Amino acid sequence: MLTLTPSPDFLPVEPSAVLVELGTHRPSPQGSHAVHDNRIATQLLLLPGSKANRSLAALIPLDSQTLGRVEALVCFWRGYDKRPVPPDTRMTIPQRHERRQLP
Repeated sequence: MLTLTPSPDFLPVEPSAVLVELGTHRPSPQGSHAVHDNRIATQLLLLPGSKANRSLAALIPLDSQTLGRVEALVCFWRGYDKRPVPPDTRMTIPQRHERRQLP
């Protein structure tokens, strides 16, 4: 899951940085959940105050899962930007084959 928050005002905003078509938003106590499915499905959590039509920033905690979260962000962004998405290195080849077999 990618956690998105409003981009700080001091950062420059590029038009391409505004996300559109993120899917149906479902409210929750944490914020608003959505699934973006463009080449790869990504769960998104928009923290309170975040709006998909405004500039957003990814919130990535610095912990033992940081590299996996950064990789998930790269995969999401490449899919969103219609670029080739690299294979998920967090999964082994047998896990990828098993996942493809799921209905």
